[in-house]
Amino acid sequence: MKKILIIITIFALLSLTACAVNKTMNTSIQNDQAAIEGSQNASTGAITEHSKTIELTMPGVIFAMATGEENLSPGIDLTNFIKRNNFTSAKWNDNLSLTVTMTKDRYEEYKADLAVPVEETLEGILTYPYMEGIEKEEGYKVVSIIVDSAILDEDAIASADDLITFYTIPMLGSYIKVYRQLIGLDNEFSIIIEDSETGTKLTGIDYPLD
Repeated sequence: MKKILIIITIFALLSLTACAVNKTMNTSIQNDQAAIEGSQNASTGAITEHSKTIELTMPGVIFAMATGEENLSPGIDLTNFIKRNNFTSAKWNDNLSLTVTMTKDRYEEYKADLAVPVEETLEGILTYPYMEGIEKEEGYKVVSIIVDSAILDEDAIASADDLITFYTIPMLGSYIKVYRQLIGLDNEFSIIIEDSETGTKLTGIDYPLD
């Protein structure tokens, strides 16, 4: 159920971006995110690693999205929230952000749950005939999509440059952007289209978009 709620939430965030990637659309996303963060009077997020635990500080609305909690608002008692999500502790801050502490094992589970939409999109990308493989760095900092450029040129999509405007690639970028926000990372990452034979970078997208 939690994964379904997360996917629904992310699709809601993507409602303005699913069809194209351009400067105007990116401005809309940034404005929407600023409104969300501003409503909580808090920064996007921060992550602190301790010897045995991970500490995340983010707007409460972000944790509500990540956990599927419907009634997570500033000032409410967090006892049940902590128990339901198997966190170690949680507290409200003066700026209305929420600091949650969890074990490192729980943080890995937390990330895995939230990565489901990204992973499913990557699996879908691999079904296209010109796709040869995908390489990804931790936190999807860099995702390299490896293509057979000879097949790509013969396909309905004429080139790698056309590929980055195709529906699935912008959707992947939006998923990764939301994922990184939900786990306390910055919004700087790259999606690269790479030739399988030469290893040459054909094109790519660097986030955040200008």
